[in-house]
Amino acid sequence: MASFPAFTVPRPLMAALERGAVRLPLDGLGEAQGGAGVGRPLELVDPTGTFLAWTLSDSENGFLYVLSRSPEDLPTDALLRRRVLEAFELRAVLRLIPPDGRVGGSFRLVNADGDGFGGIVVDVY
Repeated sequence: MASFPAFTVPRPLMAALERGAVRLPLDGLGEAQGGAGVGRPLELVDPTGTFLAWTLSDSENGFLYVLSRSPEDLPTDALLRRRVLEAFELRAVLRLIPPDGRVGGSFRLVNADGDGFGGIVVDVY
């Protein structure tokens, strides 16, 4: 099983997570600021060590983006591939792309929070 750095979330950020926030300020984690890096998966835990969320860090812009609130959804390539496939299938159902998957124009494949990719947008041209 993969191991990811875990950071304890202070009360103000816990309240934001409980309200459903998908983007958190990195400076709110204190010690995580220096070690977060760009695109690094982080586990957020409460003061008792209970899992809260998987996030991706964006130290260049000062945010953490929530990927999942399920401990089983490890932030791996498999999770990202599944989310992209789900986004693609949703757009096919909505007839935003042809059923055969061939793309003739441009469209937004991943729309950040709406597709469970906080802060990530993927456009197809």
